[in-house]
Amino acid sequence: DPETTPTVLDILKEKGVKSTFFLIGEGMQEHPMIVKRIYDEGHTIGNHSFTHPDLSRVGTTRLDLELTSTERMLESLIGHKTILFRPPYAEDIEPEIPSQVTPLVNARRLGYLTVGMKIDPNDWANPGTDTIITRTLEQISLGHGNIILLHDGGGDRSQTLAALPKLIDALTASGYTIVPLESLI
Repeated sequence: DPETTPTVLDILKEKGVKSTFFLIGEGMQEHPMIVKRIYDEGHTIGNHSFTHPDLSRVGTTRLDLELTSTERMLESLIGHKTILFRPPYAEDIEPEIPSQVTPLVNARRLGYLTVGMKIDPNDWANPGTDTIITRTLEQISLGHGNIILLHDGGGDRSQTLAALPKLIDALTASGYTIVPLESLI
């Protein structure tokens, strides 16, 4: 996002934190300098499809096109590729029907490692800054995982922006170290 992502990057820089950004190809095409900044500042970049469709509803050809075009866009902007993929609409969370599994299998066929997330405060729904923080910390304390999903695009992210520095402070004060994804792999 041309407004939110630079602010997220400013917060991460101020806090000395490296993170992982799963990027949508269309957004990279519209804002190449932001992609370059993410990479130049040492953050990890993953593939989040080109148009953000529900991949359980598209065929193999479309999935291949979504991932490959995003990959080529990334390579043209930063000169590197990624093997990390996070499907749109949380299709990575415990698939229940074959149409939800198929995109994961096809992504693997293309050489991607599908990244899940279990800590999701649903910040996209704008539940309030304190709720974003509380939900995140609760899910961590319950042992739900070690990857936190927050959004920097797709609408008003003012609550996420307000929550992010407080969340970083709360996590580091509790002894957690925030790292980009490749450190966990």
